[in-house]
Amino acid sequence: MSSKAQIRKKDYERGLRIADRRKEMGLSQDELAHRAGIGRQALSAIENGGDFKTQTLDSLAVSYTHLRAHETAA
Repeated sequence: MSSKAQIRKKDYERGLRIADRRKEMGLSQDELAHRAGIGRQALSAIENGGDFKTQTLDSLAVSYTHLRAHETAA
């Protein structure tokens, strides 16, 4: 398998993890995208294995962390 094919598989798996986590938290793509400060289409592309900036991943992580902290405080 070529290195590009391996990277695409890894990106796809990462996208699935992001989508699974979003669904576990009961969020729509619109809700998570809004919280992360990105468009829904961008989030959809990420969940489907698309490329994105490290800053976008940071925004998603902060959104998840903030939501998790809010859940445990409630």
